[in-house]
Amino acid sequence: MKDYIWGLGLKALKRWTRSGLIETTISEISKITQPNVLSIGGFGPVDTQLKAIVQSLGGKYLTLDVETNHSPEIIGDVENIEALLLSRNFVPDVIVALEVLEHVPNTSKAIHGIHNVLPPKGVFILSMPWIIPIHDRPFDFYRFTPAALQRHLSEFESCRIIARGNYYDSVVALLLRGLFTGRHLGKFLLIIGMVLSSISMRPRIYEQLEHLDSCIGYMAISRKH
Repeated sequence: MKDYIWGLGLKALKRWTRSGLIETTISEISKITQPNVLSIGGFGPVDTQLKAIVQSLGGKYLTLDVETNHSPEIIGDVENIEALLLSRNFVPDVIVALEVLEHVPNTSKAIHGIHNVLPPKGVFILSMPWIIPIHDRPFDFYRFTPAALQRHLSEFESCRIIARGNYYDSVVALLLRGLFTGRHLGKFLLIIGMVLSSISMRPRIYEQLEHLDSCIGYMAISRKH
């Protein structure tokens, strides 16, 4: 029974916190004919789905990761992306970094390198959590507001920032994270979160952020000159 509830909780958490993430990414990638795509830290079912889409479009899909057990095509730190791609002779049309850069100590260096390796009109798609608690200790460093993301992405010609979910959705996400607390209170909060997520509309994408105080996370779609 315990494992069954844990499985339901994990399914509800992924459904809620990933809402809009894959759909937005696929929408942007699909605008390019035969796209070469590099996924930073790409691993797991999200990466599998994106790879299938890219291949169906006639493109090439590579992953870059510092974790060798994730079996990336390119092993290394995103902060050194320029040297890593030079050695592979691979020019990506799109670089994707979903829920990754909060784990990179020198975010500015990583984004500068990403900008440099993209060709003209190249696209950088990133997502970052906002309300999600600290995870993957001790390698969880940052949470960025839209204003901070704009500053980090200022080298790009254009940058569109969107929010996934609103204040209510971020509260439900926190309740669902009770799955990982290991305490009775956490499990109680998880159950409340599961109930609320089951009777609520899935978190939607928000383009207007002026009056949005909280969300599950932000996405930025940036284009190079």
